Amino acid sequence: MKTVMKLTLKLAFVSLMLLTVNQKSYSNFSRDTLIRISIENFKPDPQNHLTRFDIYLIRTSDVWHLWENATFQIEFLRNGGVPIDYENYEIEVDVSRSEIVTTYTGTPVYQIGANILNDANNPANSRVMLIVLGPEDPVDSKVFAEFSKLKLCTVILKPKNSNTPLTTRIEWKEPFDYYQAIAYKYIDQVNSVPDYVIVANENDHIEMIWNTVYDTILPLPETQLRYFEVEYTGNLNVVCRYATMAEHNNAGFVIRRAVYRDTLTQEGYEALPDSIFTVTVGDYRDPVFTSRMQGLGESRFGKEYDPIPDEIDNRMVNYVYRLFYEHIDDEDGLHKIATRNLITPNAVIFKATASPNPCRDISYIEYKLDDDVYLTCEVYDQNGKKIKTLSDDVNGLLYKTYVPRGTYTAVFDATDLASQGFYNVIFIAYPINDKNVEISTASVKVQLIRGYGVEQP
Repeated sequence: MKTVMKLTLKLAFVSLMLLTVNQKSYSNFSRDTLIRISIENFKPDPQNHLTRFDIYLIRTSDVWHLWENATFQIEFLRNGGVPIDYENYEIEVDVSRSEIVTTYTGTPVYQIGANILNDANNPANSRVMLIVLGPEDPVDSKVFAEFSKLKLCTVILKPKNSNTPLTTRIEWKEPFDYYQAIAYKYIDQVNSVPDYVIVANENDHIEMIWNTVYDTILPLPETQLRYFEVEYTGNLNVVCRYATMAEHNNAGFVIRRAVYRDTLTQEGYEALPDSIFTVTVGDYRDPVFTSRMQGLGESRFGKEYDPIPDEIDNRMVNYVYRLFYEHIDDEDGLHKIATRNLITPNAVIFKATASPNPCRDISYIEYKLDDDVYLTCEVYDQNGKKIKTLSDDVNGLLYKTYVPRGTYTAVFDATDLASQGFYNVIFIAYPINDKNVEISTASVKVQLIRGYGVEQP
């Protein structure tokens, strides 16, 4: 939902404005855009719980060249065009990278400040006022090249507490009942001034009235996700885990899943339509999940949420999970925040390896299960005769024994075997509750050698 946002204020002459400077009359001066003031890089920052933006100046006319001072009025809103309550906010101005605020003999030539004007009796009149104070002597004024773009300052609007929402839209405030203007001048010592240029004396300021242009609105701030992951935990069970870094007007989370036949890239999964996610795994609006999935509302800090379990139907299926959140002020429903897929495994036994091999008396066979199974592990000699049933280090005797997914070690103890030679250790894994999955096996050949020269662990 990212959108580049630029809010531009055009300041212009209007015809019939009477300006008498150095006995020159400009009673019929036509409309002319003299300067553009643009708000750029507007960025609601939930992690630091503030909103910041930069103000730039662009001179668009050659009727002036020295910057003096200005007064701007700005209005802030939340999503849906809801005005903020200015009582709950504070404002700062950062001029560390300003291209206007220079110094002269150790003293700033320009000073920039911001005030919140909160009208409790008439909230519609509330606003933020930005003031630029220039030098007393016009000679010290900023020379402003035509069509140059200079950074005025960075403005930071901070909610006073973590429960106060960030502002998500900014507009120029219409100047119905206050003064908003820019003053600029040419000093009369400038040589070769064209006739159309207004020449001002030392104390003359020429004021301009406003004309506003809106380029776009702001993107919707989103809850910032730290992670969303899904894990197969065995026996047709999945666990969904997620955490946030910060939250913006977050009512709560919803997790839904779908079955998708093909495998895709991560971008492909993210592009899948919401409509295919028809199975609800967890929903904060359901009383069963409210305490575990309800959002923080507005918080600069995130939260690690409780795992949400899911019981699936089949193995060897590509399940796709999508995490949504519901924005308190947005009537468009749930917002997608992350998508993850999981191909549930077959009841496969793999990575069965013996060590040492060859062995004199004992070999340890490490094996790994991809799912919960009923497991049997038997030893056969070279003639195919069953010799014994093995045990492992955790589950005991392995004869149709319930063994959870994981890695284990079975013990091949040959101290009671008389003959040396090769022995086959056969693992048989029986699926627990899915008839669509076949029995899987793994075989390890262990060589038994009597005598010296065979190391034991």
